[in-house]
Amino acid sequence: MKEDKLAINYIECEFTENDAAEFFKKPTVKPNVYMITMKCEEQPPLPGAP
Repeated sequence: MKEDKLAINYIECEFTENDAAEFFKKPTVKPNVYMITMKCEEQPPLPGAP
């Protein structure tokens, strides 16, 4: 019986991407499982902001 193995690979996109899913719409990227996360860095509020 053939044993299936789970492999985890990840691809990072540029921080300038607004939509992380846009990367997977490229014709050369063909994953069979999609898990999309975005890392956001907190920025302090602008001076004078409520």
